[in-house]
Amino acid sequence: MSHSIIGADRGTHCKILAVALAGVVTLALTGMAAHLGAADIPLAHSGTILRAGTPAMAASAVAPVLR
Repeated sequence: MSHSIIGADRGTHCKILAVALAGVVTLALTGMAAHLGAADIPLAHSGTILRAGTPAMAASAVAPVLR
């Protein structure tokens, strides 16, 4: 068993490369799946735009406003 990357043989270098490549592919596929899955979630907003400033209350509020 080789404990140094410098003194490792060709097979050890190939194994390290294969494990690193498998990790990169797994990370990329997980990221792509998470990105595609986020498009299926409906956005939870009512279309009202709120801006920072003085407190205001909407005239068509269905639920009571808690402050």
